[in-house]
Amino acid sequence: MTFLQPWMLWALPLVALPIIIHLINQRRFQTTPWAAMSFLLAANRMSRGYAKLRRYLILAARTLVVAGLIFAVARPLSSGWLGTTIGSRVDTTLILLDRSPSMGQITPGGRTKLETLTRRLVESLNTIRSDRYVWIDTNQDQILELENPEQLIELSAADTDAATTDTADLLEAAAKYIRENQPGSVDCWIVSDLRRSDWNVDSGRWNAINRSLRQISQPVRFHLLTDAASAPDNRSLRVQSATVASAANGADPAEASGAGELRLSFTIRQVDVSNNESARRELPIELDLNGARSKFNVRQTGDLTEINQWAVPLDAGQRTGWGKLSIPADTNAADDEYYFVYGSPVIRKTIVVTEDAVDGDTETAQPLMLAAGISTTPEIRCESVAMTPNDLAKADLDDVALVLWTGPLPPESTQALLDPFLRRGGRLICFAPDSGGDEDLGISWAGLSWGEALRHESDVQIGRWIGDHDLLSGVRSGASLPVGDLKIRWHRPVLGDQIGLAHLPDGTPIIARSIADTPGVYFIGTAVAGDQSSLARDGVVLYALIQRALADGADTLGLTQQLTAGQNQSGTDTWQRLTGPNVGRSTTYSLHRGVYQDDDRFIAINRGESEDIEATVSNDQLDHIFAGLRYDRIENVGGSTDSLIQEVWRTFLVLMMIAFAAEALLCLPRIRRTSAPPSGGRVTGGPSRGPGSDPRGATA
Repeated sequence: MTFLQPWMLWALPLVALPIIIHLINQRRFQTTPWAAMSFLLAANRMSRGYAKLRRYLILAARTLVVAGLIFAVARPLSSGWLGTTIGSRVDTTLILLDRSPSMGQITPGGRTKLETLTRRLVESLNTIRSDRYVWIDTNQDQILELENPEQLIELSAADTDAATTDTADLLEAAAKYIRENQPGSVDCWIVSDLRRSDWNVDSGRWNAINRSLRQISQPVRFHLLTDAASAPDNRSLRVQSATVASAANGADPAEASGAGELRLSFTIRQVDVSNNESARRELPIELDLNGARSKFNVRQTGDLTEINQWAVPLDAGQRTGWGKLSIPADTNAADDEYYFVYGSPVIRKTIVVTEDAVDGDTETAQPLMLAAGISTTPEIRCESVAMTPNDLAKADLDDVALVLWTGPLPPESTQALLDPFLRRGGRLICFAPDSGGDEDLGISWAGLSWGEALRHESDVQIGRWIGDHDLLSGVRSGASLPVGDLKIRWHRPVLGDQIGLAHLPDGTPIIARSIADTPGVYFIGTAVAGDQSSLARDGVVLYALIQRALADGADTLGLTQQLTAGQNQSGTDTWQRLTGPNVGRSTTYSLHRGVYQDDDRFIAINRGESEDIEATVSNDQLDHIFAGLRYDRIENVGGSTDSLIQEVWRTFLVLMMIAFAAEALLCLPRIRRTSAPPSGGRVTGGPSRGPGSDPRGATA
């Protein structure tokens, strides 16, 4: 139990006032022995037990009246665990909202998770009050001070967008704000549905964030407001590829004349199927192709339905365009549609940077060139070439999708050559070098660097890895990659700000992705040589991660770009929205799903693949993240809209009135009943009592 006006509790000693008055009244009279009263005193002793009990009850009732009045004026709060964690008025309230697509799930109350949780938060903030309300949004890179909590509901920015929320970024921004502004006391509210894709609990950043938060001198309380309930029978749609081919023979449409056709490959995922029939029925699909709509049906085949190379006729001469696939609305509209752009397939080019021979015959370069040069489908051409770091300065990277770096990390001057390539959306994978002295250990790239080389006496296998998204995710059928079968004999630890994708049994990251401002940089802490790892010998994992990185980099080439929301944060001022929800500003187009046009380019923005995975963070993982911090978790059940915090002063007023009534009843004089006279008799007076008579009427 906590109070909005705790200073009133200093008046609690006043509850002793009735007792003090009672003791004073007892000492007002002097006791003088009187023989004539001895018989009355003897009679009074017979009923002393009841009198004492009534006196104590009256004192207790009067004490409760005073206590109830004091507690009511102090304005107590009560709401389960939250009522014990909210303190007095704070100086600053920080608000961190998860606005990822999964927060668009409809709750039983008919609102989205984000809207429901935000409204409950606003009601609570209006009750407990604060001198300052600050909303932090790292996706839009802004910190906004609110005049009142209601602005959270009014702001259009409080709607869900297609970008995944990086909760670690939010907490880092909160810690930075506290250090720079030095508020007196802070309440930090985190609103989230606890999706693993938003929290990245395997990231090595959390230990550093936890230390940073514990070093803050100001009192900080963290309140996690969550709704982790999954969406029953929710379906998600995702387009895997959209390519153009000649309708006649499937040749490259750029070399063919006449009409062609669009080949669509897409998947429909339905998790937590409660009704098997609902996952095995005809499902209507709506196709919007350059503004022209059509419908067709597909039959679901369980929790995962794959449609490959669905042919859609195109008009003669049409080689580029855009479209949208959508399924009927369900509990989450954010994953019911997927935007795509199509055009002539681009050649997926890879550069393998190695200090050895450039002909690709070395043990290091050859496996990488093979993995990058063999296409996954006949419609897509892949090319790979090896070159030295010195030759990289002369290379044209405008049409390159992937760079594989195998030697020591280059100096900053060489890294600067790849900055435009990475900002454009290209991918870079660095393999740990088996050469280089200690002076090379201090070089970092995109915030990552190598540790000292370690050789194991026997093979070490991967202990754990992220298998639901990114380069090591499972295949479409749901089967996982055999990452656990990889054998590591030699490795270098990956150091720096990272998201660990794979770890050794001792927790050392062996495959990691940079979280620096430069996106698309991966470090693999071993090499492909046979005496160092089984990456080349058991080539499934190596081929899968290289082809996925190559596909991501190729999506940013040509006249069409297929981007993940939040991937490109700059250069959107010249974009024009062709289709999609009418939300956001031109500077935030990269955060919202839809199709945009920039000159002659078509750009499709969609949610990340990890948003289709419903795995959530466990309680143990949350306890580890907030270890040593003042933290509580408030679970929103069933889309409830009740206030998180309620004032219960009315309850104390009711108790005070009850105590008043009880005290009045106890103070009423005792009713004495007179015994009935004998039949025919007449009562003329009280019973005669002589000197020897008994007080109860019996003669002595």
